[in-house]
Formats: sequence, structure tokens, C-alpha cells
Amino acid sequence: TGRVQWPDGSPADVIVTARGAGSRPMGSRRARTSAEGNFRIDTLGPGPCDLRAETKARAVSVRAGGGLTSRRLRTRQDEQEERESWSAFALAVPAGSEGLVLTLDPGECLAGIVRGSKAAPVTDYQLWAVPSDGRHARQYGRFSGEQGVFEFSGLAAGEWRLEVQADGFEEASATVVLPRTEQFELTLSRLANL
Repeated sequence: TGRVQWPDGSPADVIVTARGAGSRPMGSRRARTSAEGNFRIDTLGPGPCDLRAETKARAVSVRAGGGLTSRRLRTRQDEQEERESWSAFALAVPAGSEGLVLTLDPGECLAGIVRGSKAAPVTDYQLWAVPSDGRHARQYGRFSGEQGVFEFSGLAAGEWRLEVQADGFEEASATVVLPRTEQFELTLSRLANL
């Protein structure tokens, strides 16, 4: 059991997903938080699990007197928050844990481009963002398009290892530290012809 909240402590209305931690093969369970942000996920088994709460938009409402909720005018900050992916993680949570508090964070954005050795964009590839500290879930994306660009949002600040695979190219990896304001570039080498 636990609670999901926004950084200001207000309850968050999100779906919480639990999956087996590490290499434990098992399914997943989901639960929606209550109006108070509370959730309960029945056990997945005897071992630990990873919890993830994620939402794409933060509500644009404020508490009014008497516990009523009223709408207010949208601001530029509201629009920015709605574009961000807010998430919270808890990894390797022991079975039966109670009183967990997950605080949503908009995280960092990592944008970049994957190029071949002759500077041409790679147009179809798979990319993993793996946290160096092991405390956050790895992120995966399959990207395609003429420009070779990618974007991950909601990543925690800190060091991440990027791993990329594309047909006809050698696998490559690089390390990046977030936050980062400039675009990141990965260059792949063509596989040698046999």
C-alpha cells in the first residue's frame, strides 16, 4: 500500500503499475489511486517488485473554500506541465510493504540524434536509457524517421548510459549526464561486409 503525490504534497490521480523486480518472471498488476492519492496492489508473489506511477498532465484546478474544486485560468506554466511526463519509481520493494510514498517528478528531457559514420541520420533504431545508479527504471524506445532524432522525457537527473541498436550497424553506447540543455549525438559504425 502507499500514496502517490505531487511535489507540493497534494494527492495524484494516477495508475500505479507493479512488476516483478530483477529477473523474476511474472506478470504485472495495476491500481488507480483514490481521491486521496492512496493505492493498494495485492501481492505479486513472495519476492520484491518495482512500482511505477506515471501521468502526462497535471490537473489545472485549485482548492476553494469548503473543499470544492474550482477551475482557474490556464497559464504558460500549466501548458508546460501538461507537456511533461510526470513519474515516480520505487524499485525492489519487498512484498507486503506498506506506507510507501511516491512523489511525481517531471524529470529531465534528453533529446538527440543518431547518425551513421558518414554523418547521415540513422532512420530506424532501438535505444535504451539505462540509469547508472540502478535506482530508476530503464527506458526503451524504437525510433524511426528521416531525421534520426529521439527524445526521452521524465528521466531522473544524473548519469545515464545510452545503448543503441540498428540494422546494418554495430551496437554502440555512450554516457550522458542530466540535466543537459544541448542535443546529444550518437554515431554508429557500419558493420563490415563479410
